[in-house]
Amino acid sequence: MKITNENYQSTREEIEQCDLPLSIKQVLLRNLDRLVGDNISIFDISVVYNANKESFNEYEFASILDHVLTETTGKIRSIKRRLKKGMDTYQRPASSSDAKTLGKAAVRKEIVPDWLNMDYSQQESSIDEELHDLEQKRRELEERLRKYR
Repeated sequence: MKITNENYQSTREEIEQCDLPLSIKQVLLRNLDRLVGDNISIFDISVVYNANKESFNEYEFASILDHVLTETTGKIRSIKRRLKKGMDTYQRPASSSDAKTLGKAAVRKEIVPDWLNMDYSQQESSIDEELHDLEQKRRELEERLRKYR
């Protein structure tokens, strides 16, 4: 397809008349050269956006669309397929193996010392009993001393 001024004008008019949000229209107008050069249908982009409204808000979709139009090398033969791939990439982590590694690294198994698991409440009660016993013995000794005085 030969790129002419008419192609730019008709594509610009199609963008302005479509029912897409302003943020997406701005991305399309910024990438007008790519749209005309690869003969990308604005209607197809609109269909993909409307089909995925529930999954992506307009700004997320605009970001995905901008990434697809600027970063895809070579001619875009199917904008629908390319946008679907871009949305799939956007939703999953950068690398699933990295996510698994991070998940495994977060769970650590360490040896816990015995004293950390000790029940100190029992020891406190035994200490109280020992103090009580000592008090009792002290009283007994004081009574004995009184007898000898």
